[in-house]
Amino acid sequence: MNTCLVGLTSGGCRVLKDLSRVCGKNSKCIYISFDEEDLPTKEGSLLLKANLKDFNSIYKLRGKAKHQLSKLDDLIEGSSFVIVINGLGCKTGSALAPLICERIKAKGIMSLFIGLMPFKFEKNKHFLAGRTLEYIRKLCDGVILIDNDELLDLYPNHTLEEAYSLANKTVTSLLSMLLHANEYGFTLRKLFTQVSQGYTILSLADSKERVEDAIEEVLSRAWSQVNLSKANGLTALLKGKVTLKQLEEIVNILRVQGDDFELNTFVSSDNSAGIRAALVVSGLSYTKFNNYDPLLTLNQLDAEFEYNMNNSAEGISNLTNIEV
Repeated sequence: MNTCLVGLTSGGCRVLKDLSRVCGKNSKCIYISFDEEDLPTKEGSLLLKANLKDFNSIYKLRGKAKHQLSKLDDLIEGSSFVIVINGLGCKTGSALAPLICERIKAKGIMSLFIGLMPFKFEKNKHFLAGRTLEYIRKLCDGVILIDNDELLDLYPNHTLEEAYSLANKTVTSLLSMLLHANEYGFTLRKLFTQVSQGYTILSLADSKERVEDAIEEVLSRAWSQVNLSKANGLTALLKGKVTLKQLEEIVNILRVQGDDFELNTFVSSDNSAGIRAALVVSGLSYTKFNNYDPLLTLNQLDAEFEYNMNNSAEGISNLTNIEV
């Protein structure tokens, strides 16, 4: 599979820059941004031009970018699989992501979108992230979401700049585990088959001395985002020294998280101290990020509220029929 990685704007470009050091020459890397500082190299990069006033409107940015993306067709030529990495919520990323995914789809190339969701305190970014995510879901064959809020639990006393830096490192660590799939016996094609069936969530545990602690932490983070019992696939990636007995315990722990889903566990030996765990939760029709777009919940009227409203309407109707 000829894989191409595309990083969009600051967040996506930073993650891709770190990933490129891990991937080496195994995957083609493309950087796209309105800011030249986001592009580590001119080769394989696309610098988009826009006026300062255009940054006040996502629609103006999208209009400017749309006429400058013809070079992208040449950059992704020969690719059979494109992974797009982007931070959702900011105007530049939200303007570019649908255009890029739309262009890839038009070329008939399979695409996987990896979205970095905004922190819960970044309320001003939630609506835009939610709306963009809904467009992306219709354009891409698979969508993977990574929750920055996990870092708040891990590093609550860090500054915002430090938090963003840690977020990038976390994402890089997660994706490098997946892109180096041969080491785990877990192929990118298999992941893609799973993620194409709805949303997918990635969770990563900090390095732990005990396997049980790593699994417990990664499960706790996953449950904070989604209902695992609603997933149709769970895949645990473990890095470190794991015995057969421990592996059996891990499988038993994962198995009771839901009733009916495909379960996979893959272990990679590592001489470094500690155990690192990642969990891929796939086949989700709903995540907490759906609530970021209130337009999607307009038709989800609470049943009890609707019942009470009907009773109130009947009561008013009866009052109007009373003879005085």
